[in-house]
Amino acid sequence: MLRNLLFALAVSASLSASAFPAKYLPADTISIRATIDKTDDVFIRGDKLWISHVKGELPRDIWINHEPWTPTWTSEQDSDTYAMSDPPRRLPMTDRRGLISVSVGEEAAKVKVLEYPHEFNEWILVLSLHNPSLSGPLTMNVTISWKSQVEPVSLACVAPLPTVPSPTPVGLR
Repeated sequence: MLRNLLFALAVSASLSASAFPAKYLPADTISIRATIDKTDDVFIRGDKLWISHVKGELPRDIWINHEPWTPTWTSEQDSDTYAMSDPPRRLPMTDRRGLISVSVGEEAAKVKVLEYPHEFNEWILVLSLHNPSLSGPLTMNVTISWKSQVEPVSLACVAPLPTVPSPTPVGLR
């Protein structure tokens, strides 16, 4: 009995987060895994995602929320749109930068937020995935997360100040 329990614990400890299907990711997280040769931009709006190829070979081995995706390239640089299958996983429409964070699993990979969601860019988050390595393509693991429960901001209602004549300054009498 103890032997079976230890075996079960060893097996569960050896499973990594990447082995779990998307439904086990938190609802406020998007996971992207892709092999990038040089530079590619990722666009996310709500529950839609697409890639614009910038430099090098086209990205390959793309996984979104632990689901494989083989995009159709509508032009030499633009992919078709990937619709995330679990509707609760929607990037929030907010222009508050502190709510969205981006992390990358590899030290060599460079991920930069080019644009945060804002009404002026139609609520699109734009990320640049860059491989600075000269030794060939790099598999990147990028995690985008955000606060799903945003506390409302209460602005104090300030009544206009009454117009009272100011006292005469001391030095002007």
